[in-house]
Amino acid sequence: MKDHAMLFENIVERYLFESKKATYFANYFGDNFKTRAILFMICFKELEVNSKKYSPVGKNKIERFIDEIEEMKDENIIYECIEFFEQK
Repeated sequence: MKDHAMLFENIVERYLFESKKATYFANYFGDNFKTRAILFMICFKELEVNSKKYSPVGKNKIERFIDEIEEMKDENIIYECIEFFEQK
């Protein structure tokens, strides 16, 4: 089983910061609001700033993540989003 808290921390540092920060973002993973807010920002930034590095399928996934994170009908979207960005 994957440690999504550590994967979350890795993608936050990779997509929002240039280097490792003193804040341990893995600690935010259990807080759905903070996790959702941070993932929403990563998705938004990647779609608006770095969209050229994604295929049309990748862009569609990010758009879906934004919609589903905002609605939060299914908590599994958090795990799917983390795994998507971890693979990039």
